Parts: sequence; structure tokens; C-alpha cells
Amino acid sequence: MEEFVPRIKRLGKGASAKVVLATALLEQGNAEQAIAECRAALRINPQFPYAALLLGVIYSDLGKHNEALDELESILRTNPDFVQAHRLASDIYGELGHYVKAINERLAVIQVDPKDGQDFFKLGELYLEEEHFDDAVQAFLHALKLDPQMGLAHYKLAHAFLKINKETEAIAALQTALRLSPGFARSHLLLGDIILGRNDFHGAIAEYRNALECNPKLPEIYYKLGEVHYLLEDYPLAAVEFRMALMLKPQYIEVHHRLGNILYRFQQYDLAIRQYETVLSINPGHIKAIADLGDALTAQGHYQEALGKYNQLLQLENKSCNKGQEFIEQGLFLQAIYELRAALALDPELIVSDAVSDKIAYGRHGDFGDLRESPRYLLRIPVDIRKGPQNYLPATVVNASTGGLLLESSGDLELDAELEIITSLEESNQKISTRGKVVRVEPMRAEKKNRLGIKLLDKNEIWERFMAP
Repeated sequence: MEEFVPRIKRLGKGASAKVVLATALLEQGNAEQAIAECRAALRINPQFPYAALLLGVIYSDLGKHNEALDELESILRTNPDFVQAHRLASDIYGELGHYVKAINERLAVIQVDPKDGQDFFKLGELYLEEEHFDDAVQAFLHALKLDPQMGLAHYKLAHAFLKINKETEAIAALQTALRLSPGFARSHLLLGDIILGRNDFHGAIAEYRNALECNPKLPEIYYKLGEVHYLLEDYPLAAVEFRMALMLKPQYIEVHHRLGNILYRFQQYDLAIRQYETVLSINPGHIKAIADLGDALTAQGHYQEALGKYNQLLQLENKSCNKGQEFIEQGLFLQAIYELRAALALDPELIVSDAVSDKIAYGRHGDFGDLRESPRYLLRIPVDIRKGPQNYLPATVVNASTGGLLLESSGDLELDAELEIITSLEESNQKISTRGKVVRVEPMRAEKKNRLGIKLLDKNEIWERFMAP
């Protein structure tokens, strides 16, 4: 680049040369000098749109959206049909969440250049954000008329169809999307959601597993699998899937909330409270987490703290409960809890500590025993097997527990071989792994693989935490 810039300068000192030089400087990572060259170009020719456009690009990349929009507006005042300026303005407004303005800018592009399928595709995305679902459908259909091979447009069209309750059309769009892009995990994920909506739990699991085969690092897949197992009341397996999701996306609100629900069901209230508090540290107004935190505090006998949460909910939902407040003033905190929860239309069944009255209902919460004694969990996790310093083999975990694994691998490993099983997931910048010994080898002749029974050799704290709710 050091040699290239002087050559650019030989182009001359005009506005175009300044913009070419600014582009080269920007590619080198020197945004400030690029801005200076664009300013110099505009001093030479104040009406030169490409200098202002490049300034808009630079400011947008730097996160200076207002400055970028000022530059684009300066172009459009004198060049109202300059589509590049409208496109960039639409992108910026969309990023800022100003979807109506973004839509208007994209429509201005289409009015001048109606033959670019990408513009209709982006218009459809903006209509989805604005919840104008019929308009979104028409935009995606127009995009596909211009470019029928746009797999992502078929996927987004399916989303829009579902929003207007056209499930048959949505499935057809997803099938086309999968034919064009069979490895696109999100199409399988959305198809799984449709199947789950029909209460076909095992069909949904199969489709989510297809998504997992396409992209094992997509946290939403593990969350969806966890949700199905949660609905099936297979809480230990649900917890494993949720843990997988958190390894990939630590700030996953829905997963923390669900883990809290599972821990609450197992009467591990301290741990449940931590999960609910994590949710609220990310989203302080999460209604369900506030309610569930109140219930967990009640279950521990911390009635005044619980009342604080229920009162917070009343304020958020603009409700009142005079009878509950009277009980609080009289120091009758448990009775107040029942009144406030009734005012909030929460589930009337509630665990409270054994020291109070015989009104307690335990219906939702059975004795599930020690979670570590639960059966092995069915999984499909890609891993690497390391037998020696440089001897790695790819494999897939079929099922797992805190004490053993069943793997599938095309590699040959003998009985009693000791090895390390390394996942692609991390906790605190440390790969989740464990050590084990081969105790069973079962050839799978049809697939030219072996199934390996592995006995774990050490008590790995990270692995155990991963396997436990």
C-alpha cells in the first residue's frame, strides 16, 4: 500500500483522484486520513456526490450515524435520484430501528431502479420489523420474481406467511429454501417450529437435529431442543440442551429463565434465584422472571423480599391490590403474597416453606431425586478425540452422562485406549473436555464407523457442571 498510494497521487489533484486516494486509505485502515481526502475533494467540487457518499460510508462504519446521514442528505438535496445514497440511508435507519424511514429510503431506490431483487428483499425485511406482514410477503415475492434462486428470500417469505397464518404456503417456501440451500440450519429450525406448533414433539426434535447437523454452533437450536424436552417434562435432558445454548451465547435470556424454572421444579431455589437474577441483570423488566423470582423467594420463606417483586409487577402492569397492602401493613406477609399473586393472575399453586400453614399446594413440584442419577442424555455433539499429542480424530457424541459417553467415529481405536474428548464449546475461554477409556468397540459396517463406549476417568468440574441442570 505504501507504494500504491504515491501511484494514486499521480492521477492528479482533482476531486475524483482524492476519492480514489481516500478509498485506498480506508482499505488500509486509515479512516481519519480518508475523511481528510474526502473533505479535500468536496472543497474542490462541493457537488461531487461520491466524496460525500464515501464520507457516509466511513462515518457509518465508525458508528457515527448522524454524521453519515448528514452527508447523505447533502447528496440527496441536489441529486434526489442518487440510489447509492438512498440505499445507505436505508441501511443506517434500519440499523437504528427507524424502520419507517428505512422503508421510505428503500422505496425511493426501487422507484429509480426496480430491477434489483436485493432491494425488494431488504424492503421485505423492513416490513417484517414493522409487522406489516402482507407488505412483507409482496416484497419477498417480488424479490423472488427477479431472482428465484434467492434461498434466503424463500426463508424470510416463510416467516411472513406464518405471521398471516398461511402455514401451507410457509412450508412450501421452506421446502424451496431447503432445496436451494440444504445446509441452511435456520430453515430446518423454522420447519421444526411449525411441526412443534402441531404438537408433534418428536417430529420437531428430528427437524431440530437436522438443523444441528447443518450448524452445531447455532445456540437457538439447543434452546429449541431444550424447550421440547421441557414441554415433555424431561427436565434433565432439557437442562443439558440449555447448557449447550449458554456455552455458545452466555447472555441468552430465555435459556437462563428456563434453567431457573427447572431448578425451581427440583426445589434448588438458591440456584433458581441466580438464574432469574441473571435474566433481570440483562432485562430488568422481564415480567415472567420477576414473578418467578418472587415465587422462589417465597419458597425459601423470604416473604418480604418476595412481596417486593410482586409489588414491582403490579406497578409494571399498572394494577393494584388493596387487600394485599392491608395484609402487609398488618405483618401478615404470606396472606399478602396470596392476594398479590391473585391480583397478578399468577398460578395459584405455590411452594412455601414447611413452617407456615396447611394451605400449601405442592402440585407442580414432585420429588425428582438426585439429577446426577438420571439416565444418559441423547445428544449429537461434534467432538475431537485426542489419543496423543498430534493424533486427533473427529467423532460425534451420541449420548452422555457424568460417568460415560457413547461416541461414533470412523477412526480405529482399541479397547482400553485412553484418550481426551474435546468439544468445540468453551467456558471461561477453556474448552469443555474430559478424559476417558475405551471400554467397548462396536463396528457399524453400514456406515463404516465404530461406536465407542467410553468410561470417564476423572471428575472434570466443567464437564459435570455442563451435564447438570
